[in-house]
Amino acid sequence: MTESDSRRADTERLRALIDRLHGTYADIRELVGNDTDTVFHRDSGTHYVLPEAQGALRELERQARHFASERAAILDALPAQIALVDVNGDILAVNHDWRDSSRSLLGDDSPSYLGDNYLTVCENATGDGAEGAREVASGLRAVLSGQMPRFTYEYPCHAPNSRRWFLVTITTLEPEAASGAVVMHFDISARVLAQERAEQWRMRLGSVIDEAQVGILVHRQFQPLLANRELARLLGCTSPGDIMALADCSVLFPADHTRGHSLRPADDESVELITLRQAPGRDSERLVERRTFSIPWDAAAAQVEMLTDVTQQRVVEARLRQSQKMEALGQLTGGVAHDFNNLLTVILGNAELLTEALVDAPELAGLAELIAKSADRGAQLTSRLLSFSRQQPLRPRPVSINGLICGMRDMLARVLGEPVEVGVNCDQDIPPALVDPGQLEDALLNLSLNARDAMPDGGDLTLETGVVDMDEDDVVGELSPGRYVTLTVTDTGSGMDAATLSRAFEPFFSTKDVGKGSGLGLSMIFGFVSQSGGHLTLNSEPGKGTCATLYLPCAPALSGQ
Repeated sequence: MTESDSRRADTERLRALIDRLHGTYADIRELVGNDTDTVFHRDSGTHYVLPEAQGALRELERQARHFASERAAILDALPAQIALVDVNGDILAVNHDWRDSSRSLLGDDSPSYLGDNYLTVCENATGDGAEGAREVASGLRAVLSGQMPRFTYEYPCHAPNSRRWFLVTITTLEPEAASGAVVMHFDISARVLAQERAEQWRMRLGSVIDEAQVGILVHRQFQPLLANRELARLLGCTSPGDIMALADCSVLFPADHTRGHSLRPADDESVELITLRQAPGRDSERLVERRTFSIPWDAAAAQVEMLTDVTQQRVVEARLRQSQKMEALGQLTGGVAHDFNNLLTVILGNAELLTEALVDAPELAGLAELIAKSADRGAQLTSRLLSFSRQQPLRPRPVSINGLICGMRDMLARVLGEPVEVGVNCDQDIPPALVDPGQLEDALLNLSLNARDAMPDGGDLTLETGVVDMDEDDVVGELSPGRYVTLTVTDTGSGMDAATLSRAFEPFFSTKDVGKGSGLGLSMIFGFVSQSGGHLTLNSEPGKGTCATLYLPCAPALSGQ
């Protein structure tokens, strides 16, 4: 038989079998009815699917494959790491992001977790994120058991070379019955890192604001929004919290400086000087430069108050102006004194010659002597002027201030008279001062006489000595940091008001009646002490007396400087 005959015979046989099978299916359908899809062959244990059911089964398989393909595409398209788990926690499916995350965190050989039990994976986790993984497992159990429909949790999950954070959301598949769940992990690393950077900037700015030497207050209609430590110091508060606790911070400012400051346009700015009393009942006041402007703050504008303490600055400026004024007066006075002294030299010399030449004419000789005496008084005046201008020749040497005071005490008592009680309080451990002793005696005598004139009905005059070490923060006047001997002269006299005190060192300024003072005493002392490398300060109030303190440089050989 040829090959062609054999194929023809097989075809005929197949047709006969199909015809027989068709008849057999028709007989079975007639016997079992239309509701049966399969029949069972007992001897072989085989289930045979009837033709109509086979078509439906193939359609179901096609639909299942299509659904699986669609589900995978949907899961892969979602911006999250997603896994589907059954009621026992077994992982049924994961998306592309889940697989990528597993590889980036655990390496290229990491499992995809398909078929694993997610509860077991979380509960067996180790390392820094183990505690968070167990929290996730606990939440998944609660969702799978129906205790809650949804669970969310944020946790860190750092890779070897990067820091990452995730938000996990677990949702039940069927809220009304025990079923599986959808586990979604969202990468929130960018948000957390941005929050960290924002917090770092907030802390840095907070430190800058708190350490700033400018008082800062932000308010809206005087309801405080921000205050720093310098503001609390300026206002005499314990901490910025005291200011923030106020319902209305306008009470911190003088009443006439709150009107018109509740809210300014964004492009409007003002600067003014105000005086702040640090706390109710205190006498301490601060001169403050107040700068105000508006800025956006949350959903509305807010007012910014920047307060700069210029109290010390104004004091320094006043001292500088006074120093410059005294310097200018000194230069002017010195120039006049030198020229005047030259004229007096000529007058005095000629007066002496006339006196000698007029021995035989007593009346004319008396006039010549009068000229000579007037010229001599003028010379004394120019000497004082030169002392004020710091041009007087000095002969400084180490001087024991205590010894000088003791040597002058009896003389001062006689000059001042009985109504004035002279007291001495000397520090025995002070070093010698480097100063001209004759000029210092004149200065002490002048101060004592001024004190006597300020106590016409008598009083107490106290002489004190001491030593002070000054650093850059507490130096007075134009002194340099270092050690100084102090000589203080204090009286209980009438004192001086602020206006008089501000002019006390000016030459020819005097509060005494005409003819009772030249107005050169204090200016001469000031010039002498300054020329010696020291400083003179005056403190006085009406009715409270006057305190004059001389700061004198220590003798280098004995002070070790």
